[in-house]
Amino acid sequence: MDSMSKEEPVMRRTMFFGGYAKLPTGITAEELYKVVGVGLEIDPANGEVVDADCTLATSTAKKVFRQLITGRRIDADMGAIVGDLRAYYHGAAQKALITALRAIREKYTATCLDPTRDPTGEPDQDRGTTGEGNEGE
Repeated sequence: MDSMSKEEPVMRRTMFFGGYAKLPTGITAEELYKVVGVGLEIDPANGEVVDADCTLATSTAKKVFRQLITGRRIDADMGAIVGDLRAYYHGAAQKALITALRAIREKYTATCLDPTRDPTGEPDQDRGTTGEGNEGE
């Protein structure tokens, strides 16, 4: 076997999470996509949103969404994120964006805050709920 097949996987500092929600009828994004897709790059160590994107129809809507989300924590700041979306984003997709973000928060919580699970999604045999095997934490 060559050395390429035995290499360890590259450790990433961030993780990608996606969430989707049905869009209201009659808006451009719904005509194009039927659902809104939200993608967040998140630092798994603290839940901070490093980057954000969504499948809204205009670049301005995408920019406003990104500005409202980036730098916030998907778990601890969710109430403030929802409040800001309600206060500053007045597009027809507002509720769908919030629904997609809540789906992402659930995935983040299950993936990154569950001490019995590792980032690959496989049960970690070395770590239990007692925190054993968490060297350096």
